[in-house]
Amino acid sequence: MSVADEFAGAVAQLRSWGFTVREWSGCYGRSNGGSWSAGRPVGHGNHHYVCSLNPDQGYIDNLVQGMADGSVVNWFADVHGVAYLIGTGPMNHFGTGNQSVLDRTRADQAPPGPAGAAGTISGNSHYSGTECQHPGDSTPWPAPMLDVMVAINAAEFLQWGYSANRAINHFEWTNRKIDMSAGGGADSGGWAGDELRRRVDARMNGVTVPPEPEDGIMPLSVMRTAGVDYGYADDMSLFVRIPTESFYFNLEYLGIVDVPHGQAQPVEQNIVDWLRGQVASSGGRVYEPAQ
Repeated sequence: MSVADEFAGAVAQLRSWGFTVREWSGCYGRSNGGSWSAGRPVGHGNHHYVCSLNPDQGYIDNLVQGMADGSVVNWFADVHGVAYLIGTGPMNHFGTGNQSVLDRTRADQAPPGPAGAAGTISGNSHYSGTECQHPGDSTPWPAPMLDVMVAINAAEFLQWGYSANRAINHFEWTNRKIDMSAGGGADSGGWAGDELRRRVDARMNGVTVPPEPEDGIMPLSVMRTAGVDYGYADDMSLFVRIPTESFYFNLEYLGIVDVPHGQAQPVEQNIVDWLRGQVASSGGRVYEPAQ
């Protein structure tokens, strides 16, 4: 089976999940002129395209045609939750990054967090990719677009027998980049990347995410001290420092928090410290990204 056939299999998988997929003219075989280092992608890189959220189909079609003309990326996810297959060969989306991240991807291991260096190798021959229709700022991400982006990653990985650990954000490949901004992006520390892979894994295994609230309890409770917001799961499975408004707004939009930004319950620092300790001692995850 050729790699083009495998991309066609991913298209079929997406459609079986109920997504609309447009196979752009010339997509099968389109590339930047190179070839995949392993005969097919070893992982998938995710981006925001720094464009308007304009829902007009003419605007979207012009974006996609520009990406096709420039061999920019393999997939595009629009605000309506539609997937566009643009190319099945290496494209010009990932650029210079870190060999250590590529080594982890090949070993089916997630990146350790945001990249600490610009890197010295090109990722274009190693990673397929998706650009999402988003300006890359604190504007909330449309849920249908997030859903189809996650599904694109999952559909490819099911074709190739990979785990969700091979889904990475651009900022995990190189510190030159901040995309994707969903979930706070690079400012979230490791949270945004981990959440991406959690959602890809759930899609691959038929699990619905994010978790639905039960009995009015949202997934994260929030508190505020000294002008900084913190979130924690009631079951002590997660404690997270929320460093930016962008990170907070994305959590709010996704339904992970239900308190408007700046209105969380004020608490003393010792309460924050105690909750952090409770999560850590119970084996939960503690994320405290820097400013």
